[in-house]
Amino acid sequence: IITKIVVNSSQYIEPGDEFKMANSVIGVDLSDVDTLNNIFDTVVFRVEYLKEDELDLANQKEINLKKLFKNQANYLIRIANGIDDSEVDNSIFIPKGISHEITFEKDISSKIELYKKLNILSEMVSKRIRKENKYASVICVILKDNKFKRYSHQKKLKNSICSYSDIYKYSKEVLDEFYDNEPVRLIGIRLDNLKENKTYQTSFFEEEPKHDEEIDKVIDSINNRYGKSMIKRASHIDNKRF
Repeated sequence: IITKIVVNSSQYIEPGDEFKMANSVIGVDLSDVDTLNNIFDTVVFRVEYLKEDELDLANQKEINLKKLFKNQANYLIRIANGIDDSEVDNSIFIPKGISHEITFEKDISSKIELYKKLNILSEMVSKRIRKENKYASVICVILKDNKFKRYSHQKKLKNSICSYSDIYKYSKEVLDEFYDNEPVRLIGIRLDNLKENKTYQTSFFEEEPKHDEEIDKVIDSINNRYGKSMIKRASHIDNKRF
């Protein structure tokens, strides 16, 4: 219901203001749990009241559905037939950041265990950023404690990255900077400040950078062609199998 109101409204809706918009349009307080339950029960009742041959909304006549759904009958038939007047946005979506998160069944208080989760997340975000042909110059680690309080810490990188090894290395550094051994229920990695070209600054005292990016791309190519599990990192293999 809220989605329908927002879509049909010509006004811009700020995130979190959907309930206020709904209240002003239909005069019903949708933030009230009892009100939402009553609306849900009514919708379920109307659907259950339909006869078996009426459940195929795409082939129904509007007059047959109006007795139950009133002015929404035509809308339901059109949607069931894949007809929508919404404007099609064919612009290319350019992500501002790339992230992945993992939620645990139980709280984790061990930094070693969190490192293992960062290892998995590093592989996931590195695949995505290479798929987008981007490089990141900001890396952020996200944590959620056992009270569901969410907090994060980020690091600005001198050199942009996209390889698994770099992401894993810096994510551990970021975690070390702000984690204080409290119980954690969720951990995530976010890559920001994405760029199309790689930037690298070096000095006379630094070693030649390793070409992990090229190795990762070869692995991506093989896994994309023959299956995502064709080549795995040793650290991602389940030790219980051996």
